[in-house]
Amino acid sequence: MSVVCKINDDGDIESIEQTYGIEETLPEKFTSRLEALAQLSTGWYGTQDGVPQGEPIKDSIFKNVQSFLCEALSYTSSIPQIIDLVIFPQINGGIQIEWKELDYEVDFEPDDTINAFDFSKNEEDCEKMFAADCSPNEILNWMIGGELND
Repeated sequence: MSVVCKINDDGDIESIEQTYGIEETLPEKFTSRLEALAQLSTGWYGTQDGVPQGEPIKDSIFKNVQSFLCEALSYTSSIPQIIDLVIFPQINGGIQIEWKELDYEVDFEPDDTINAFDFSKNEEDCEKMFAADCSPNEILNWMIGGELND
């Protein structure tokens, strides 16, 4: 939150005079995980035949993941399990999100595409690819739209 406050002589806030902006923040468990993933460098997965395995994750992927997670958290009142997820690095430099109690997975790929999976759907309908510039809501509506209407 960015505000202008009126402070008394004791250093206490008397009032908030103006609010400039309020940003959504992620829970600490998500931010700390993303910070840890940001530290990964080439070869983080080890080597195979002398070749480093595991690419670092691009900033654009972190931005997309953060936006997606913020939007996903807005569904917690209707789907409490949406917050129970795990964030993994992918060897190719992407990020994968898997839900523990839901049949969803979202892969943020290094080419900036996003692959979403709903494993409760039949095999030919369980995967959909999204462009990086799609809104997180578009992905979430595809995945959980049916649950919200049940």
